[in-house]
Amino acid sequence: MYSFKFLSAAAAALLVCAGAFAQEDGNRDANGKIVRGPYETNSFGSNWFVSVGGGIDLVLDGVRANSSFDGGLTPTLDVNFGKWFTPSVGARFGYEGWAYKAAGQKSGNHLFHGDLMWNLSNAIGGYKQTRVYNIIPYAQAGVIASKTFGREFELGAGLLNNFRINDHLAINLDLRYSHLRGEQFGCDGESGLFSAAVGLTWNIAKNTWKRSSSASCAAPDNSALEALRAANDALKNANAALAAEKAELAKSNNALDSRNKQLQDELDALKNLPAVSQFIDRPVVLYFELGAASLSSTELRRIDEYVKNQAADAKYTLIGSADAATGTREINETLCKARVEYVAAHLRELGVKDENIVIGDSVIADFPEHPEFGRSVTLGATK
Repeated sequence: MYSFKFLSAAAAALLVCAGAFAQEDGNRDANGKIVRGPYETNSFGSNWFVSVGGGIDLVLDGVRANSSFDGGLTPTLDVNFGKWFTPSVGARFGYEGWAYKAAGQKSGNHLFHGDLMWNLSNAIGGYKQTRVYNIIPYAQAGVIASKTFGREFELGAGLLNNFRINDHLAINLDLRYSHLRGEQFGCDGESGLFSAAVGLTWNIAKNTWKRSSSASCAAPDNSALEALRAANDALKNANAALAAEKAELAKSNNALDSRNKQLQDELDALKNLPAVSQFIDRPVVLYFELGAASLSSTELRRIDEYVKNQAADAKYTLIGSADAATGTREINETLCKARVEYVAAHLRELGVKDENIVIGDSVIADFPEHPEFGRSVTLGATK
């Protein structure tokens, strides 16, 4: 009678709890269907757990002999160590015992058992790492031993109720029934051992599961593909913007190249201007190459024409110049003097007397856009 009541209560709890976990939706695919696997096989070191708890034991004397109740309640210690092989199937080895009371006496008994477990929540409702409640029925076989009555085998079944706290810790309520011949308790006929224990379960190692990449039962998740497409579109737009910016830069560079060529042509035209009468009544600027202290034949002809159109007793003032953009100040000053001396020497060759040659102060010219304008000697004539 007692075993029937126990099994009836367990079945009722099973039905209520099955309805609770079946309604969870965190383990469903894009179409709303429950995802049940397959899952990749875990490694040897994964999904191990250990649980420790305490509770009560109740011995029923003469389960089959219909004898009067002659058992009693005693405290018990419950320790288990096991592993999950899949989200639904696992096994554990455990110890339960302290002292059992039956047939008017109390004796120390120790139950060593192995359990084959089935996580009904994951089997029916699909694996869900964050599920708060898991109901786990199991089948048991073991050996119960005592100093008083020796050893005997037992068979049993149980219902493990697991309440998740976090990924590694859970509270468990373990309800178990073991069937024995009764010798362990000095009973008449077969006997039953009911146990109820509350404790904590600690998941020692990695305790998550990964679905097999070859699984075809679930609808594909298109969210990652859509994200990749969005990222690809963004990259295309960015490339188009960069291409447009590159075209604008190329257009600006072409305009700058055209302007630079125009300025270079104007500069070349200034350097190659012939000595004409327009320079007779005003100073002439003689241009030198970068770092040079001598003039080209074209610049020398300009000196010749300039002197030829002046009075015989004209006095000539020479002002040397170097550009500030190149060389140190000492080098530029030396270069200014060398350029002035070069022009003065050519004037002497043309018959100008030393007393008619006046050398002015040197100038370090700063023309940021046209530094070539500063590489010169200014030659002016006065009466």
